[in-house]
Amino acid sequence: MKLLKSLLLLIFLMYPCYQSVSQCNENIVRDCIKILDNYTFLKLYNVKFQITKTFATPPEIKYSYVFSKGNKYKITNCWDKYSQVEMVVSLYDKYGEIIASSYNHKRDKHYPGFIFECNSSGIYSLVFDSQNGENGCGVSLVGMLVK
Repeated sequence: MKLLKSLLLLIFLMYPCYQSVSQCNENIVRDCIKILDNYTFLKLYNVKFQITKTFATPPEIKYSYVFSKGNKYKITNCWDKYSQVEMVVSLYDKYGEIIASSYNHKRDKHYPGFIFECNSSGIYSLVFDSQNGENGCGVSLVGMLVK
């Protein structure tokens, strides 16, 4: 009985945390899916940046994805406009060379995504970074242009 009470208390305490993160990402997804336009949805990445005792700034978050030669992809970049985070998504090849980014350093400008025409099939890395080092959440969608 004590175990059941403890479990119920834990669920009760954790529910608001889950609900706030879920709400953040659901709202962003609704806006972000419009950016895909005529691209077919393939993958969703939920990204949460959080400063902890271990990290003074949120660490970058890295995912791998297989892209196929001859296809055109759109990768979106959407973050919670009510938080302080400015999310950047960058695409790297298997050699660690940057291919594209949602942030243009020369112009100091963020973009809602970018288009990638794949010339070589393989595993690529999507790296998410909180540019200003703040807490927050974001979403990135990968879509493919169907011929």
